[in-house]
Amino acid sequence: MKYLYTKKISINDIKIIELSDRFIIKNIKNIKNNIELYGIIILIKDYEIIKDYNNYKIIINNDNEVKLYDDLLSENIRDYKKFINNNEINIISSDKIRKYFKEKVKDLYLNIHYVKKTGFLNIPKISIL
Repeated sequence: MKYLYTKKISINDIKIIELSDRFIIKNIKNIKNNIELYGIIILIKDYEIIKDYNNYKIIINNDNEVKLYDDLLSENIRDYKKFINNNEINIISSDKIRKYFKEKVKDLYLNIHYVKKTGFLNIPKISIL
C-alpha cells in the first residue's frame, strides 16, 4: 500500500465526517488541489517501545502533537475512546511493531485512519507505518 505523507497539518485543516459505521478524518487543506487525504499521520521522534506480554507499549517522551490530535477527536466525537493514556499507546503485536522494537528504529509514523463506531465506544483505528 502506498501512502501520501502530509508535511504538516493543523487542527483547522481537519474535518470529521460521520458515516453510519465510522467517523472519517479528512484533511481539507488540499481540497483546492483536488487531492483528498484522509486520516492523520504523525511523526514521533522521542519514544520508547516496551514489550508487554504479546502486546507493545509506545511511551512517548515530550511529544504533545499526538495528545493534541487525540484531544481533538475526543472533543468532536461523542463516546470517543482515547488511545493515549499517561503518554502511553498500547499497540497489538504486528510484524511492523516487532521489527521497530527489535531494530530500535528512531522515527515512527503513527497513522490514525478513522474512528470506528461500536455499540458503546467510538474507537480510533491506528497503525504504524
